[in-house]
Amino acid sequence: MKILKTYLEEAIALVRSPRRTFTEMTSDYRYRISIQRAFFFILLSFLFSELFSVKSALLFFFLGGSVIDFLFRSLLPSILWTIFYSSIYTILLLASGTGVLYLIAKYSRGLLDHLRITTYVSRLSFLTTLLAILNATFASGWFGVLLIILFFSYSAYLIMNALYYGLKCERKYAILGSLIIAVLSAVLFNFNGERISGEFSRPTQPKLLTPEEEREKTQQAKEIIEKLERERREKGLEK
Repeated sequence: MKILKTYLEEAIALVRSPRRTFTEMTSDYRYRISIQRAFFFILLSFLFSELFSVKSALLFFFLGGSVIDFLFRSLLPSILWTIFYSSIYTILLLASGTGVLYLIAKYSRGLLDHLRITTYVSRLSFLTTLLAILNATFASGWFGVLLIILFFSYSAYLIMNALYYGLKCERKYAILGSLIIAVLSAVLFNFNGERISGEFSRPTQPKLLTPEEEREKTQQAKEIIEKLERERREKGLEK
């Protein structure tokens, strides 16, 4: 718990004063520390998204509002998969983030210390948790889109501080590089869920379904209801 508390304190210090933090920040003693830090925040992101997802809310409702049933039949079985996916995303984040920052530092005459760069990427990994919170809390609407845009803008600001004050890159390359990273991250995020473009391309009228599509949707709904009823009978929840 002490280590987890340290990670949270590091994130808070970075938010309060990114310039001072990156100026005074030293490299982690080993790569293992950077990996653990990034894994912690990415795992926290997955757990938060899973716990507050619409699917979890529906399961909680159909399980009769039982916290015990929800934990043992819904949340806990997915923890192993969550740990697996968190490990994969940790590797991808550190590998891609370190590679991109290294290239920017290389072409802007900055510091080329792999361990230092990996440390910076892992210290910025708390942004994944913040994004998960924003995406789950403000699921739709223009206000949610505005918050997401502000999030990526702030992410660009933090990355710029890491490049300029931490890796000693030239200012113009630090600004340009941070903007490119933030824009590409926003594009990937939007491509994954059409979170931003969906608000701009939202139709004024609901899309009409064909008779075949209506029958298919109705059949799917019936199958879901029948499955839930069977589960309720098995658990003795049916009166």
